[in-house]
Amino acid sequence: MKRYLSVLVGIILSISSYLIPPAAAASKASEESQEITHLRSTFEKELKRINEEQANAINDLQEQYIGSLNVLESTMQKAGKLEPLLAIRKERERFKTEREIRDVNLLQDVLELLTLQVEYRKALEEKLPLERAKKIVALAQQYDNSLNNLQVKLTQKGNLEAAINVKSERESLEKRSEVTAARFVIADAEVKMQKNLQENEAAPPKVVSPQPEKKADITAGKKYTGKTENYIRKRYTALCDSIINQDWKKAMEYIDPDFVKTRGYDAVEMQLGFVFPFLKLTEKPQFKLKTGDVTVDEDKQRATLIPKIWFNNGWHEQPAVDWIEVDGEWYLDMKQRSWPAPPPRPHLRRR
Repeated sequence: MKRYLSVLVGIILSISSYLIPPAAAASKASEESQEITHLRSTFEKELKRINEEQANAINDLQEQYIGSLNVLESTMQKAGKLEPLLAIRKERERFKTEREIRDVNLLQDVLELLTLQVEYRKALEEKLPLERAKKIVALAQQYDNSLNNLQVKLTQKGNLEAAINVKSERESLEKRSEVTAARFVIADAEVKMQKNLQENEAAPPKVVSPQPEKKADITAGKKYTGKTENYIRKRYTALCDSIINQDWKKAMEYIDPDFVKTRGYDAVEMQLGFVFPFLKLTEKPQFKLKTGDVTVDEDKQRATLIPKIWFNNGWHEQPAVDWIEVDGEWYLDMKQRSWPAPPPRPHLRRR
């Protein structure tokens, strides 16, 4: 009897080992586990890289702000403006130590400096976080797609336990703080953009357009009618609106075509942001912008416009804006005047 039982047990073990090889089953489970681990590891590495890029971008922004202060200080020195120069120098030394701009640090008395401060805070609080959020959401979507493909494959093979584990990983991904925070940043930015669009449609233009003249100043070759000074004001108004709305393609229509062709689209866009930084202030109700005097040269081919901005209960003139007539149309001339150059961008760190 005992001999019979021993033989029976041996047969059963032999059949079991034939139907389900332990080594093969373990190897299969190990491969599936390694695939999940690989996907998770790739996601974590990319997330770390995004965070490192954000830290580098913040550092680059800080260096650009210091560089802009250096340029502005030099401009004030050449203009002989001592008090603004000292204020800018003090702000630069303070920022080098604190590396932040709080509300108490905003200097309302020096418009050019205030503009740089507003630009810096907007980039730090809105632009950089939005860029990081978009990268994180895109990475999370890519990771979820890979997990979903693996889940489908495991389900088709009948490996339900492993498929359930992948499903749990996808659910955990949806709840990760980095992903939920990134989606909130993007949604908040979209709400603000929509609100700005609605306000722009409902509100009157921020730049005051002049009333059309009754008498026409028409000469051969012109692509416009009316008085030249008023037409230039109209073109300047449209240019400012394009820059405020960041419609760079439209803005290029008002720039000397030869200059755009020579410098390139991207370079001109960056130059415009530096030449007209005060336009960012017009997003706030306490600041207003209007066109000032326009002087046309005797040859009728060049003109100068003086913008004005309202703050601290008064109108303040901004740097002169030069215009040039090309083939009967007036364009912003960025070659004639020595515009302040934007500060050089620090080289990106190599990882």
